[in-house]
Amino acid sequence: DRFPENAVARTGQAEVLRDLGRFSEALAAYDAAIDRFPENAVARNGRANLLGSVGELDQVVEMLSDVASSPKRRSDWVAVHILGMAYLQVGDLDKADEMLSLGLTSCPFLDQRSYFSSAYAVLSLTMDKAPEAENQLSELANAKNIPQAMKRNVILLHAHALASCGRVERAREALNNPQIVDFATERQKRLARSIDDRFGLEGISNNSTEENGILDEKILSLEVQLIGAPNFGVSRPKSFAV
Repeated sequence: DRFPENAVARTGQAEVLRDLGRFSEALAAYDAAIDRFPENAVARNGRANLLGSVGELDQVVEMLSDVASSPKRRSDWVAVHILGMAYLQVGDLDKADEMLSLGLTSCPFLDQRSYFSSAYAVLSLTMDKAPEAENQLSELANAKNIPQAMKRNVILLHAHALASCGRVERAREALNNPQIVDFATERQKRLARSIDDRFGLEGISNNSTEENGILDEKILSLEVQLIGAPNFGVSRPKSFAV
């Protein structure tokens, strides 16, 4: 261990491994951090978010249900968000609605509330409520308190909502926004391509019903990955590397 007494370094190591797709190693790193620092909410939330991303809902519920039932601190509201996204990913839309609605209406931290807003828009799209999602995302895109880091995600979600409403030209304009064309991450670009393929934004779509179903699942997975959890508050040491 390079940083045995440093909780930030231990959770930072787990995050790097997670981002590299080395999930088993990331989980072990989170376990080590929690074992050494059992009260560290960053490690707890990071581990739960990783488990949620791979569909281990039971473990996420076990870890977070108590704190999410009575959130007070910022880290508690992160737990509510993670739990809601886990329910969404496994298709328990009622529970996802319960968690995300709680954050949307009651979270006292405005920067975190915008994450709940974007997550609830994804839920609305999953529930075939595209007009509601489009309205939510239009408001979010114009909000003054939206974190800079999530603006491109909002543009992509808005493109999805517009396309789902049949507003193809507006959706195409959104995907051609310079923020997407010039500055999107690889994952964001994959989402843009998937939305384009699903709705035939650059031409007539000849997708079968089965192909559209596969694309819908891919889009949901990418959207969950992009807005999966608010900032855990981890600041990795500059010298840190896996």
